[in-house]
Amino acid sequence: MAAAETGVPLRPRVPALLVRRDAVRGLRRRWLRLAERDARRLLAFVGSAWPRGPDRGRWLRLALLSRHRAVADSANALAALQRGRRAPAKAGPAAFAVSAVLESAPPQISRRDAGRVSVPAVSVLMPVRNGVPWVREAVTSVLAQTAGDLELIVIDDGSTDATPEVLADLRDPRLRLERRPSAGLTRALVRALELARAPLVARLDADDLALPDRFARQRRFLDARPEVGLLGTGAREVDPSGREVGIVRPPADDEAIRRALIRANPFVHSSVVMRRAALDLVGGYDPSFPVAQDYDLWMRLARVTRLANLPEPLVIRRLGAGRVTAVRDDDRLRAEARIRWRAVRSRVYPWWCAAFALRPLAALALPIAWRRAMRGPTRMEGRPHRV
Repeated sequence: MAAAETGVPLRPRVPALLVRRDAVRGLRRRWLRLAERDARRLLAFVGSAWPRGPDRGRWLRLALLSRHRAVADSANALAALQRGRRAPAKAGPAAFAVSAVLESAPPQISRRDAGRVSVPAVSVLMPVRNGVPWVREAVTSVLAQTAGDLELIVIDDGSTDATPEVLADLRDPRLRLERRPSAGLTRALVRALELARAPLVARLDADDLALPDRFARQRRFLDARPEVGLLGTGAREVDPSGREVGIVRPPADDEAIRRALIRANPFVHSSVVMRRAALDLVGGYDPSFPVAQDYDLWMRLARVTRLANLPEPLVIRRLGAGRVTAVRDDDRLRAEARIRWRAVRSRVYPWWCAAFALRPLAALALPIAWRRAMRGPTRMEGRPHRV
């Protein structure tokens, strides 16, 4: 392993490590031992290093930093690292850079609050707008989980139907409600994430259902695979009458998901659980994406962590023959093109993958009826959150 301690500290009193780029993956066991020895300090990238000349830029500087500092420093350094890489490693672009950060402990609680604050294991985010008649069943499916150590954060995004009354009638200390003027799905997700307290963050749409053992299964998987920061599942699809019309079985392993990610969205948004440390590292949901905000987030998470799907259907999502407006569908296609082009430009994917960024733009020339026919059934037009 081409790594050596350097005698020149990067910052006062911060031990540093000088590492060749091509030997970074070999450091995993070493830095995890360091993290276990001192849980308050984690190994993080802090930029490129000498030597100058032909080997310039082939070395990386790493340092043991506080958890907060590691997250902040890695975010900037990883962006620089991505610009300097010609192709992603099989383990995933820069996934090795934040392994220790993703395996860090849950947020710390002060001694003063320790006796009266209980941090849940999972925070479930559920924005809703005009959620009648589905929102009550969706909320109940979360609160009835076999792994009940959770909080459900429901953001009522300016509902004009009876949704506020339905939510007010639901009594459970794990349910946290906030009502706000309508600002769109993405901003509601941003707000819900601000309120989340758990080290794991999950999603469920307000017209979908979580099967009873969903979170128990996902937590067991993540406990056994600390390098995975984004985990989805399969899904059953039902029509408006509740009749099952299909099963979604997404790619399961990291390599297969990365191959699919540049072509399409390989995750069911309502099925995912994410590590909060990974979300903080990439900045969470981007408000500049009113549509395809989940696809954008997956692409950014793929730069810093490994990805996985449980093939078993652990959520039920509602489909229908409703109409998607041409304007909204155009926005989605433009967003997909932008997300894929950004991934190619940052060298997360090779240059020839630019063809996948052009495909959504080519679809803009087709009538929306043709696009719908090629995609199959769509989500219901009357779903309980519309941007």
